[in-house]
Amino acid sequence: TLQKYLLGLVKELPESYAQNTIKYTQATQPSATTTTTVPAAVNKTIISNSFDSGLQNWSARGEATVELNSDSSYSGKSLMVSGRTMEWHGALLDVSSELEVGKTYSFSAAVLQQSGNAADIQLSLQQGDGSDAVYTSIAKVNAKSGEWTKLENTSFTVPDNAGDMML
Repeated sequence: TLQKYLLGLVKELPESYAQNTIKYTQATQPSATTTTTVPAAVNKTIISNSFDSGLQNWSARGEATVELNSDSSYSGKSLMVSGRTMEWHGALLDVSSELEVGKTYSFSAAVLQQSGNAADIQLSLQQGDGSDAVYTSIAKVNAKSGEWTKLENTSFTVPDNAGDMML
């Protein structure tokens, strides 16, 4: 069907395919054009953690501890971080095998802090290790105490810094 469509023998593709296509038109002569139809990019979930089935490779960073919590959860269970004594202490996930330098990704998380005051919460990408690490902010939000807040960046491009990647 696709070949017949490209040759002009059929006027449209089946609806299920036609909805997932993008048309590119390129001028070949002042009076003629060539149209090529290719499938549209498909969004693919790379990391999705509900924490209902465990910590899912998240670990503690610094002196913090991470554990599952079902008392205060957005939906099901949540990842609770406690014992932080410095700003950089928190939860850590190795994403070296999931993310690619130069590619753009969408990140979102439901976050809750219960300090009694509004506080900034940030999702960062660490690239490199030890003293050579580079930190890039992915998303930051000022969250009210006791309220679930969406932390999100729908268009983050991974920088070309060398090294392992950790969220």
